[in-house]
Amino acid sequence: MSDPTGSGPVIALRGVTRLYPGGVTALSGVDLTVDAGEMVAVTGPSGCGKSTLLHLLAGIDSPTSGTVVVAGNDLAHLRDPSRYRREEVGLVFQFHNLLPQLSAAANVELPMFGTGRSSAERSARASELLAEVDLGGCEHRLPTELSGGERQRVAIARALANEPKILLADEPTGSLDSVSTKRFLDLLGRLNGEGTTVVMVTHDAGVAAQAHREVRMRDGAVVDDTTAQVVAPSPAE
Repeated sequence: MSDPTGSGPVIALRGVTRLYPGGVTALSGVDLTVDAGEMVAVTGPSGCGKSTLLHLLAGIDSPTSGTVVVAGNDLAHLRDPSRYRREEVGLVFQFHNLLPQLSAAANVELPMFGTGRSSAERSARASELLAEVDLGGCEHRLPTELSGGERQRVAIARALANEPKILLADEPTGSLDSVSTKRFLDLLGRLNGEGTTVVMVTHDAGVAAQAHREVRMRDGAVVDDTTAQVVAPSPAE
């Protein structure tokens, strides 16, 4: 059983496969553990199973075989997947998935419904998070009034709404410019330093380099799992 509050694995996959109709194998016998407080980058070519892996961790999809345990929850036996996603994980999708008829602030507030926060508390939290992703003053703008990068930053703020212990991100910087990417990575580093476990799918080698571990996938399988090496500074002259 995972321990979401202390050291040890907060994510554990054992023998996980995911097959789709037509004989498509998205995942093939994946074993993976992630300790609480780690930051893990999942990399590999398109179609290798990265996003499928993330969707399993989010409880959006289910394995064909094997077990997926996240924060002590066996995801095959979730009674309320929506509550699990609301209380345990924050999700940043590859495509922002904002509701176009709602303002930026209202989109950020969505995960907070059902948590007991008052309307004023939800509004204040949304404004705080939008400021953190450099969108202060944009609370009332609709997604159609925002650039692609701005929409993705709203999605990042939404993922952080309930201060999740685990953040799952699918190509979170794909539509961000270099300045916004650095700002996001700085925010991610701060959250991780405060104890948030991060699993992110990325094609960007620079983004992957910020993680503690890089898990490389190919053809639905983990082919390499590399822990970042800390390079000692050279002695002073």
